[in-house]
Amino acid sequence: MRRHAVGIALLALGVSGPALAQGARIHMHADDATAADGMLFEPAGAAPYRAVLVIPDRRGLTRELTETAQALAHAGFFTVTLDLSHGEPPGRTIPAASIRHDLDAALAYLGKQTTLSPGRVGALGFGTGADYALELAATGRVRAVALENPTLPADAAHAATVRVPVLADLATGAGCAKAPAVHAFRGSLHHLGRKADVRVWENECAFTDADDSAHFKAEDAATLRERQVGFFRQTLAR
Repeated sequence: MRRHAVGIALLALGVSGPALAQGARIHMHADDATAADGMLFEPAGAAPYRAVLVIPDRRGLTRELTETAQALAHAGFFTVTLDLSHGEPPGRTIPAASIRHDLDAALAYLGKQTTLSPGRVGALGFGTGADYALELAATGRVRAVALENPTLPADAAHAATVRVPVLADLATGAGCAKAPAVHAFRGSLHHLGRKADVRVWENECAFTDADDSAHFKAEDAATLRERQVGFFRQTLAR
């Protein structure tokens, strides 16, 4: 069942098995401190490429995150996923300073790639990683940001800091942000006139995780991936 469901999600993006990019381990140095670790998924076709930095949550480099990166690479994006735990088992609490250092290193790495179009970099964050993607949206260090289930503060204060186009897919339910915070965030973005495409997935918290057979919904997961690919195609086009 899981293999069939994942196949539906990938076919909806036009991805065939043999064409999927295989990630290569990379180390990204921004300074003399510890290098940021990650995986690089290179697209086929001719350069210059647009780039997407994928920021995981506490679960690390999950199957869901890897398949998302493969889909982005298949769509033509130079895709880097951060390994915030530096090879250690996921789930432990990582200091915010360490995460921000790794983000700096990854952005510096992307900035040095001669095969990339200058400035055409977006970020996609999952869960707690989406919270850090929101920080990038506030500083303007990337051109566009996609959020998948950010934790969101109840006061929706992050909405006021957004400075670049945002795609947000916000699920409610056990394990996800509470419905009042989700709707407050969406309302604040629209009230402030931010360039935002926000979709709320009611009571579907784990629908994108193929390893959660009790909650995974292949068609909805495929729709979400199509939204993310389409968003970056539009916002990083020029």
